[in-house]
Amino acid sequence: MMSFRTFNWVDSGQGDFVSWWVCEVGLTLGGKDYDWTVIREDYFDDSGDAKGEAYRVLSSEGEVLYNGLWSDGSQFGALEPQRDWKIGEEDGLEVWLRVESVVENDNGWGFWDVEAVSEDYLKGLTF
Repeated sequence: MMSFRTFNWVDSGQGDFVSWWVCEVGLTLGGKDYDWTVIREDYFDDSGDAKGEAYRVLSSEGEVLYNGLWSDGSQFGALEPQRDWKIGEEDGLEVWLRVESVVENDNGWGFWDVEAVSEDYLKGLTF
């Protein structure tokens, strides 16, 4: 069982070759509380075609739990890749991608629909 406790938008934007959003989330997973800052970037080539997407997840204390942001093109600076984030026995990014999938299936745009995604909206979803 998974549910949102808190949600706050920090930033979102679009540059020539990258789009991004940043949010702070408080989730309860399996009876345990987690607080993260989640950053997502989508990358584009010169013609505007999508090249890929990546994430960085920080703990509430600022510790990098997961970093897959591209070193060239990121709005948030280069860090060493960090991809062994676990939530219990599960891959942490896979858990977050399930959250995104539920939101995207519900509203059609996922977290990119900045106007629609709010704390009340997320608390109303079933995960």
